[in-house]
Amino acid sequence: MKREDSPPKEAALAETEALVTGRPGDAKLITVIDNGNEKIVISEDIPTAQSLIPDGGFGWVIVFCVFLIHIIIDGITYSFGVLFPELLTRFASSKGETSWIMSVLIGTTYGCGPIPGYLALEYGRRPVVLAGAVMACLGAFLSCFATEIWHLILSFGLLTGLGCGFMYLPAVVSVNQWFERKRALAVGLAVCGSGLGTMIFAPLTRALFNEYNVSGTLIIYSGIFLQCAVFAALLRSTPAEVAAERLKKRLGTTGNAQELKELVAAEKATVVVDERSKGGLRKKVDVWIVQYVDVDLMRQWRFWVYCLTAFFGGISSYIPYTYLPHRVEVAAGVNRDEAAWLLTYIGFANLVGRLTSSVISDRKFVNRMVVYSVCCLISGATTSLSVLWTSWSVYVAYSLVFGFTGGFIIALQSVVLTDIVGLEKLTSAFGLLLFIEGAAVFVGPPAAGSLAEYHSYDATFVVFGILMAMAGLSLLVVPTVNYVTRRKVARVAMLSD
Repeated sequence: MKREDSPPKEAALAETEALVTGRPGDAKLITVIDNGNEKIVISEDIPTAQSLIPDGGFGWVIVFCVFLIHIIIDGITYSFGVLFPELLTRFASSKGETSWIMSVLIGTTYGCGPIPGYLALEYGRRPVVLAGAVMACLGAFLSCFATEIWHLILSFGLLTGLGCGFMYLPAVVSVNQWFERKRALAVGLAVCGSGLGTMIFAPLTRALFNEYNVSGTLIIYSGIFLQCAVFAALLRSTPAEVAAERLKKRLGTTGNAQELKELVAAEKATVVVDERSKGGLRKKVDVWIVQYVDVDLMRQWRFWVYCLTAFFGGISSYIPYTYLPHRVEVAAGVNRDEAAWLLTYIGFANLVGRLTSSVISDRKFVNRMVVYSVCCLISGATTSLSVLWTSWSVYVAYSLVFGFTGGFIIALQSVVLTDIVGLEKLTSAFGLLLFIEGAAVFVGPPAAGSLAEYHSYDATFVVFGILMAMAGLSLLVVPTVNYVTRRKVARVAMLSD
């Protein structure tokens, strides 16, 4: 610290300037405080964003917490097919009407993505996940008092879905923020909880229903959802985010934390003025749109192709979870307890698929987009072809293939998105992607239920299997264009030499 012309102690500091200088990995924060009589120059080393990605350490605790959150959220959600026949009987409703519960639940979980994404940027991921756990618990508890199907749509579908959405996006983003080189491995391990959750909750849901009926099962679910609050408490910010907050306080700004994180990543900083405090509600909305809807992101055609893939996948990927047990019961004459085990088989294969994905996806020779596309194609093809046979062994084989490929798809979703848009834009891009996928889920299960009502389950699985295959075909455009572009660049470089 260097002091020039010591001033009176009571003098008020009038001006503050700050900047970050230095080479990457050797940045310095220089603060100049000037009140006319005094200049205080403070120079201190600050770490850059890349040097603050741990790639381990406490990050593995984050992975474990997100793993447990996935067990609960996806385990309960994907086991809905076990209760589907019981709800048809209890409320005397059609397949299309009853499927709205699953549709609104998953659609809201994904569709609300921009809201928890923005709140996580503003207030941090931990309080958002805590709020989600409370909302999911409340929604499941209120559902036990339902006397009409629309009561369940509002309570378990909308409120619980909103709570799951508040937990899902910040949890997945937390893992991505804590890892760089091992990101695919970490994300793959974290989302493995989905497959294990389906394995656990499918038979558990059947056992709980046999013992306590639908209302008792939902009360127990509400208590299980609340356990996510414990895991949320451990979602600590990364060192880069802590450094950004420290920089924010050091500069005495009222700026957005994400802006300051970007300043640290760019190795420069300035005093950020929060204009929202000057412009009222309209200004606040305008600033939110500018901050969250990234203009550069909107111009990336690869991102929009990926959104199209997510839309096709959102329409079709949850059909087996909703209708497969009832389809097997109707088509093959299998009793409900045995049919429910198909979801357990899907969960087991899903777990294996996610573990396999986490092991191989970080290899240099693996093109993650191609793997994602091929898994969508296989999943769609087997869904459509499963109608050709009605034996129990074929249904088991289909469940294993669908679960295994689905494990790859979910494990690679955020990793492929990071490959396309970069880590800095992940939160806003993931929120928008989930919003589009959620909108598709709102359409998928009810449309499939209506098709099954007026035609058959066979027609439903053929149509939605084709849509899943289209998801894989659409994404193949991106690696194909990338390959052609690289070949052209290499050819030009060769000719120039």
